[in-house]
Amino acid sequence: MNESKKVDELKRKLNELRKFKTILSEENLLEFNSLKNEILELLNDTQKIRFNQINFYEIVPDYNSEPDDLPF
Repeated sequence: MNESKKVDELKRKLNELRKFKTILSEENLLEFNSLKNEILELLNDTQKIRFNQINFYEIVPDYNSEPDDLPF
């Protein structure tokens, strides 16, 4: 793949990645991780290191809404 096609493909995939900013859920987490892997394949080693340092999401426990379970 030549460099300009690689850049275009990377831009397209990064735009796809941006959509997960609003729709990321447990149901589409596999799709998100698959897209991240596709992006990694287009990067060089230095870029892969930097990309892997990005924390895209954090799994947090669901709190019950009962008053006795509130954390404060």
